[in-house]
Amino acid sequence: MFKQTAASLLTGLLLLTGCIDTSAAHAPVTLLQSKNVLASLQAMEVWKGKTYSLKNGKVYARTSTIPLSIPAKVTRMAGGDEFMVFQTEDKRVFFMGVLYDSYFAYAGRKPKFSSMKPTAFPLKGIEKMFVGRNELFMITTNKDLYVMGANDLGQLGLSDTRFAARPTKVLGGVREAATNSNDSVVVAEDGIYVTGSNVNFDEPVRGVFRKVGPSEKDQRVFTVDYSFYLPTATGGSIIGWGGPANLRPLTDPAYHNAVAFKHTPYTDFLIKANGEVWVRYGYKAVGQYGNDTKVWPWEGLLYSGYELLGTGAHDASIAGTTMYLFGGKGATAKPYPSRQALIDKVKQNNKHMKSLVFDAKRGIFTFHELQ
Repeated sequence: MFKQTAASLLTGLLLLTGCIDTSAAHAPVTLLQSKNVLASLQAMEVWKGKTYSLKNGKVYARTSTIPLSIPAKVTRMAGGDEFMVFQTEDKRVFFMGVLYDSYFAYAGRKPKFSSMKPTAFPLKGIEKMFVGRNELFMITTNKDLYVMGANDLGQLGLSDTRFAARPTKVLGGVREAATNSNDSVVVAEDGIYVTGSNVNFDEPVRGVFRKVGPSEKDQRVFTVDYSFYLPTATGGSIIGWGGPANLRPLTDPAYHNAVAFKHTPYTDFLIKANGEVWVRYGYKAVGQYGNDTKVWPWEGLLYSGYELLGTGAHDASIAGTTMYLFGGKGATAKPYPSRQALIDKVKQNNKHMKSLVFDAKRGIFTFHELQ
């Protein structure tokens, strides 16, 4: 059974940089590159500093030969801040870890729901699952949307801000869902719905799904830099972060026909419906934007442009200095670019920034852009 406990687990997902982090914590993944292992490798996730590999329907932590105790074939796994979920062939979801009462990692948040070992939800017939930092969305075979987890900003759409300790039905006729832990977006048969802190700030009731426009055939939704991208085969829409939930045209062709977006701290993967996987690389940067009267400090990542990583895949991941593509015939390992190659790629994609330079001593980009 699940236990509600005040005991906190260890830190969240390890920040894999690819170009920076080559610590001993990632050393075991080099064993994954033999042909026999790659042929059986279906997926990979890194959670709490451990690499979890899905091989022949079973999940293994690091180099262990003993799989996690999940009494069904696993088809997919995903992780939030301090939890993992495993979807099985018989359409169940097993949970392991901790859900907190807030999306934000601050000292006062409390653990509300935990299981130290993979434990199945009572809900069956789960077709799809989507995770946030402390939120879990599940869509059943009859297209009902169930939500669970942190709801302090109304991001679950339950007409309140209370933590949801069990899967709770919120909408029907749902095809896709995504959350950035501030807001959530649902693609339903009759339209696109949104809820959360930036959606309901002017509403009398916090946390109510509000329809903002029609949905299109085969439309997906995922988050990119806290905005919601809703691509279709030839276009789609964007819902920006931090303002009213208005649909804007998705004009960037890189995202057209995309079915999933996978973010890691320094490497992002874009998976297309035709099996293509595109990748972009991030590098740390600090600088200033401004004009003659005011200057704003900035710190974050500057990205390269997207480039084709491989074809015939439905998922991708990174561990240490190796990227992995997952397809019907197992996995393909791809080496991470060298440091100099990363610097060149980021410079090329940001050549409009005339003041951009790479500070070799600090290992970051710097800039001072004035208009």
